[in-house]
Amino acid sequence: MSELQGTFSYDNWKAQIANEPILARYEFELYSDAWFVGEITSELGPYQFFNLVSPMHTGYVRRSAVLRYSQYIRIETKIDKTDPSRYHGGQASDEIAALASLLMGSRIYAGGASRSFRPGGEPEGRPERLEFKAAPTLLVGPRGSILPNALGQHSLMNLEKMVLYPKLTSSDAILLTRAARLYQEALWLIESEPHLSWLMIVSAVETIADRYAQQNTPLERLKECLSLHFFHY
Repeated sequence: MSELQGTFSYDNWKAQIANEPILARYEFELYSDAWFVGEITSELGPYQFFNLVSPMHTGYVRRSAVLRYSQYIRIETKIDKTDPSRYHGGQASDEIAALASLLMGSRIYAGGASRSFRPGGEPEGRPERLEFKAAPTLLVGPRGSILPNALGQHSLMNLEKMVLYPKLTSSDAILLTRAARLYQEALWLIESEPHLSWLMIVSAVETIADRYAQQNTPLERLKECLSLHFFHY
């Protein structure tokens, strides 16, 4: 059993860097209404993104990519102690999908595991459903998409920037994942509930801004505010 320091996906990546033995591999279907090009199969530690080469037509949600997740840590939840500091309402696959959504500026949602690769098992893996997660829905109004930039072509090669993730501190990884999850949810809600989406975007920005503010002393923050005020006028 391992105790979390950062998020599930962060600690898992750190364990892979530390040459911990692999426990299993899982594949998760990634849903999107964007059209993906390229793929990442070796640069992101324990995570790989395979392009399903779906039809170019955009505007409807479909299985567009597969996340292959190599697991290096086993986490046991303690029921005698509540720790909300890392809670964001999702699992490791949701964390990676949210970071991918943030980096690509597109709607990405991780479905349940569809295939597993276990030590001593079939080398080609075994299809299975460890959990049920319904495909996401997207309601677009009669006037068309509110956020058309989320549609169209998006390159999975942009996910190369994710190599910086395990270089963060554990606390920064938690905050980044929380902000990414808020951003991810905002993109899925914006077409049907733009007011709620706006609140989530603001909350995502505040999550990161609060961490940035903590890096400076109160006097330094005051000086910065005064300089910005003076520059404005």
